[in-house]
Parts: sequence; C-alpha cells; structure tokens
Amino acid sequence: MLQEAHRVLDDSPESYMLIDTPDPTRGHYAEAMEELQSRAAKIGAVYKEKGYIIDSPDGESFYDRVVPTPEQFKAMALLTGFRAEQVAERKFSDTERHTNLNIYWKLTKLKQPPTTEELQTAQDQVKTSHPFVSITWL
Repeated sequence: MLQEAHRVLDDSPESYMLIDTPDPTRGHYAEAMEELQSRAAKIGAVYKEKGYIIDSPDGESFYDRVVPTPEQFKAMALLTGFRAEQVAERKFSDTERHTNLNIYWKLTKLKQPPTTEELQTAQDQVKTSHPFVSITWL
C-alpha cells in the first residue's frame, strides 16, 4: 500500500498521506501477541515474530498479520520513500473492553533518496522471521 501511495501522490510540499496504526504493546494487540506466544510455547515452538498476531473480526474468520511497532512503521515508510512523522495518538476501547491506542502518522515524500546508512538501519528495524523481501527505492 505504501508503494502505491508513493506512486500516486505528487511531489508538491502540500502532498501528504495520513494513516493510523495500532500500538502493538497495548490492549487487544498485546493480548493477541501474548496468546500466540503462549500457544507456540505449548507445542514447543519458538516465537520470534515481532508484531505478528492472529486476528479475527468476528471470531469465525481468522487471519494473520503484522502490527508494526512505531520504529518498524517509520522504517517501512522510509523504505518506500516517505518520512513518517507521528502527529497524534488516540486511546479507544473495543467491544472486549481493551484499552487500545491508535497512532496517527503524516507521511510526506522524501525529497532525496535515503543514505545507505539510513536504508541499512531501516532494513534492520523491519526484519521479521518471514522470508526476506527486497524493497527498491522508487
């Protein structure tokens, strides 16, 4: 999604994208990660995935996803050509009475490609146990 947003946003200083991500250390997301770790331990599996959860909107249909930490999200944004600035946070309660936190980001296109050091740091921050994904500067 970030690569497509980079493609369609123009390069003017007024162009930006607002996006929200959940804080994976709070509420529903933290509980989902703890539950997955517990299930993995029961069968002798080692849980290494940062931010990985199994989620369900209705208790019947389940899917897996990565809920990035703020550091991971900033790195993902950088790798797709954006500078991510956290602009707000909002607590909310869900139907299960968890207190969750949404983080709101303003993404602006980078004027120049990141340095090699910035790219290496970003790649190190987004690493997970999934197969390596190569991200090319746009």
